[in-house]
Amino acid sequence: MTEEDNCWIIVTGGQKGGTGKTTIATNLATLFAAMGWKVLLVNADNQRSLVTWNDQRAELGRETVEGQGKDFHELTLVSQFGKNLHKDVKKLTPQYDVAIIDAGGFDSTEFRSALLVADVLVSPINASSFDTWTLSQVHEIIEGAKINNPDLKAGLILNRVNASSVSEAKAALRAIVEDEEDPLESFFLYKKAIVNRNAYSRAPALGLTVHEMPRPDAKAKEEMVALQQEILEIFTAASEEAA
Repeated sequence: MTEEDNCWIIVTGGQKGGTGKTTIATNLATLFAAMGWKVLLVNADNQRSLVTWNDQRAELGRETVEGQGKDFHELTLVSQFGKNLHKDVKKLTPQYDVAIIDAGGFDSTEFRSALLVADVLVSPINASSFDTWTLSQVHEIIEGAKINNPDLKAGLILNRVNASSVSEAKAALRAIVEDEEDPLESFFLYKKAIVNRNAYSRAPALGLTVHEMPRPDAKAKEEMVALQQEILEIFTAASEEAA
């Protein structure tokens, strides 16, 4: 966010596919919309998972939500690609309170470009498959982006964790990030891990998110709200620092 543009920018992305970045992007989008914020979703991933979700939302999501007597939150979705993605997105952001860029689960021109304008990165890490090499690669990309965007806050969040091994997975990831010989200093760790729950796979089939579902999974909703609150705290701190 800048003085001329009051829109916050969140990027979901990383080095590996299948880590749940689109799920996080959509859940954050609807939570911000429920606060009354104007939300822009940006698909920057050729796999188009976000576009598929949005199509389902238009057809089935509205009917499901309004059938519960709840308010249906409209979201704006655009697709942007290429090395000038950061410039193209900034042309749109003055109309919105928050933009969420789904930038793909791999190193790409779009991911690197998005980081040039991001306030926050949410990089999901599957608990069963993270490794030092992958994290080091993403870390190098982050450090490169910070040359031009020094205020970028880049966070890792554990995703699809078994409920019984959350503490163990957090400790293993922290050991990699805070390694004494080669620390990954440009990362912070989000406090809340996202547990492997059926709710996260059921909701997208309807173009919904976990808190919009009939009989929503309370624990899944709690996890996403906790992530949103951490991001809001980052926004607040950045605003106070800029004041």
